[in-house]
Amino acid sequence: MTPDDQKNLLTSISIFVREEIAKATAPLVERITDLQRSLEDFGFVGQYAEGTVYRRGNFVSLGGSMWSCCADATTARPTTECRDWILAVKRGRDGKSANGYAVEPRRPTLARTGT
Repeated sequence: MTPDDQKNLLTSISIFVREEIAKATAPLVERITDLQRSLEDFGFVGQYAEGTVYRRGNFVSLGGSMWSCCADATTARPTTECRDWILAVKRGRDGKSANGYAVEPRRPTLARTGT
C-alpha cells in the first residue's frame, strides 16, 4: 500500500467515524437542547398576577403559599382544585407580634462609682 493509499484510507476511516459519532450523539444533543429550553422558564417569577401567562416550571406566591406551574401555559389562578398548579410550599401560621414577646424595658440604673 502506497503512502497515498494509506492517507486516503485513514481519511475515509476518519470521515466514517465522525459521521457515526454524529449519528449516535444526535439524540443526546437534541435532549440537552430540550432540557435547556425547559429551564428557561424554571424559577420564581413573583407574586401571582391575574391575566399573566405562566409556563411549566414557573413558581409564584399567592396568599403566603408558593405554587409550581405544571401546565404548558396557563392564566388560571393557583388553587388546589386547579390541575395547572401544584402547591409547593403551604403557608404557615401567622406568628405573634413582636409585642407578644417583648421583654420589660430596662430601667436606667445609677452609674456606679469606685468610692
